[in-house]
Amino acid sequence: MGGTDTCVIRGIGMVSAVGVSASQSCASIRAGISRTLSMPEIYYCIPHDPIFEDGTELIAAPLSFLNSVREAYPEPAEWLSLIAEKAFLDLLGSSAYHDESDNETGLFIALPPKLIENDPYAKDEFIYHFHNRIQKDLFPVEDYSFKGHTGVFEMIEAASKAMNEGKISSALIGGVESSLFPDWLYDLDREYRIKSRRNLDGYIPGEAAAFIWIEKKSRMPESMPLTFTIDSQSWDEGIKSPLMPGSFLKNAVSALLNDHDTPVIFCDLNGESKRMEEWGFVRTSLGERLGNPVHLEHPADVLGDVGAATGAALIIAAMYHLQVVNPDRHTALIWTASDQGERRGVTLKKTIRESSETLQE
Repeated sequence: MGGTDTCVIRGIGMVSAVGVSASQSCASIRAGISRTLSMPEIYYCIPHDPIFEDGTELIAAPLSFLNSVREAYPEPAEWLSLIAEKAFLDLLGSSAYHDESDNETGLFIALPPKLIENDPYAKDEFIYHFHNRIQKDLFPVEDYSFKGHTGVFEMIEAASKAMNEGKISSALIGGVESSLFPDWLYDLDREYRIKSRRNLDGYIPGEAAAFIWIEKKSRMPESMPLTFTIDSQSWDEGIKSPLMPGSFLKNAVSALLNDHDTPVIFCDLNGESKRMEEWGFVRTSLGERLGNPVHLEHPADVLGDVGAATGAALIIAAMYHLQVVNPDRHTALIWTASDQGERRGVTLKKTIRESSETLQE
């Protein structure tokens, strides 16, 4: 399945383990700078033999600039609202968004599935704390996703629908992620998800929040010399066949390909072999349609796995890549994979009307 109206990205904001802003985070991704930390104060991973071995210290990619206040926010909803606020303020401070736009703007946020796993009221707590932090009343349209990695792309679909129906004229779409809570980490560790001495096939948990501000292309100012647009979206979902472990991802990716423009590919590969096996099926099935060679970027190498923030973080990283790192390319294909079986992708396109140096290294 697929399809969405073209939307223009008017603003971005992000905080991550490697940056207190979108520009700093992207520069660190480009440089390959990672800032993983040992965090025994939060969690010790399960050892091979709990009777004879001690647990190993958690290795994570946290927002270290917030570590001094971490203990003051033990509840996930409060901590996630703090992270989200930082990225939201980065967007406001680096874009033309103004308070007068609030009445015609929607708010769409992807959150970790675990937030509501045992506490359905945690969503309301997040909304309350987030709005208090950004000092804004509820927006005319608000929606929240708990799909994990694919959540932001689901929110882009919801925002596009709301704009088409005339409910809003623009949308603030974000994702926020942290799993650095002992109960959450234990569940992930028990399921062999976290990277540790016992589980070398796991991922490094990351913390991040990222926002994009989008409008319909018809509202794009004529004076903008450089634009990034989300031109199309695709998705597929189902129970994966043991014989075709990447069939649903293949469907989502192939729907975004054309014969005229080979894209740079950004994705949420995070070190887990099952994800790589799925991508291997797609790579083999689609062959040179993906490029020869394939240009594949997976920022989790630097950011850690940033879960619900992944979609927005990948869009922002792809924008930076197309403008600063690889300016001769004009298209990025971005795909994500949810633990629940959903696979989603979007196409990001760069258009230059004249010489522009909007984004500095």
